Amino acid sequence: QITPTFKISRGLFIDKLNELKNNAEDLGGVVTSEDIKDAFKDMNLTKEQYDLVSVYLSNAGISVDGEAPASENENQEDVRYIDMYLQELDELPKIDDDTIKTYLLRLYNGEKDLIDAIILAYLPKVVDLTRLYIGQGTPIEDLIGEGNVALATVLNSLKTQDDFQNADDIIIQSVMAAMEEICYQDNENSALGNEWSQRADTT
Repeated sequence: QITPTFKISRGLFIDKLNELKNNAEDLGGVVTSEDIKDAFKDMNLTKEQYDLVSVYLSNAGISVDGEAPASENENQEDVRYIDMYLQELDELPKIDDDTIKTYLLRLYNGEKDLIDAIILAYLPKVVDLTRLYIGQGTPIEDLIGEGNVALATVLNSLKTQDDFQNADDIIIQSVMAAMEEICYQDNENSALGNEWSQRADTT
């Protein structure tokens, strides 16, 4: 399975995804396909992207169309790992969105020592984003690791005022792109390994 490429705003996509998840939790942890379509009706998602939404919700413990969430199936170990990781991060000091925006502005003005604080603020988002990619053949630890590297890299690459004004979307795009890339590479390596194994079996 290869992750679908996004040609939409990933930041907006994630905002709508979180809103849908929160609404589903308020309704007892259930959602329907129609609810999903309604939530993303203005974004022209492809079928593969709608499927990815369902995967994310399932991996977040939400039942989609009556199906058991991933916490009750073969992905339950990864889901538990994410939940435990988020619980640990929840014990760290909270940094709200307004403070993050202030930090980003100060970073733009040259206060490079704030990068670590901004990374810390985004870590829960990075971990939560891995729910999109569970079950694609890449270990959850690798997904988190690639996401964290992408987070640090993009923060060090922001240069212009426009970059900083759109920093959240740029960060989310970079983290998701890094996770998609490692999933793609792992799928390619797996396919290559299977091909060599089959050749060995026929010689």
